[in-house]
Amino acid sequence: MPYCPYCGWKTGYDSLLCPTCGESLVGKYAGLNEFQLQDEIDTAKHRANIYNILAIVLVTVGIVAGGILFVSLDLIGLFGIVFVCLGVGCAAWAARYERKATNLKQQLIMLLSLNIIYFSEAKKALIQKLPDLLGQDMQQ
Repeated sequence: MPYCPYCGWKTGYDSLLCPTCGESLVGKYAGLNEFQLQDEIDTAKHRANIYNILAIVLVTVGIVAGGILFVSLDLIGLFGIVFVCLGVGCAAWAARYERKATNLKQQLIMLLSLNIIYFSEAKKALIQKLPDLLGQDMQQ
């Protein structure tokens, strides 16, 4: 089982974030490429949007239904509090997925910038070796 390189906690093989410190485990630790990262970012954003919508609906239903039922049927109106609590929980999950998307986006930017640096260094090295390579081909 892999461990988090930041805090040393055990993580799952498919974990993208450390469950204890919240650091991103993507990149050289998880072996994901740019396309997989972008797919994970899109999935996290989609889930965050779903949880945000669900939170809004649950809180609205909880306030409206709880207020109406509390006035008419006394204790049954307390179910509105349950809906509000579920809505707050959904908002917390939405924030978790938004944080995950932000961490993955930062990892993707870092991975792309490292690729640009690598390719620019490779280009410089090739340009420096090009006269030698052309000279060897002409001699043969």
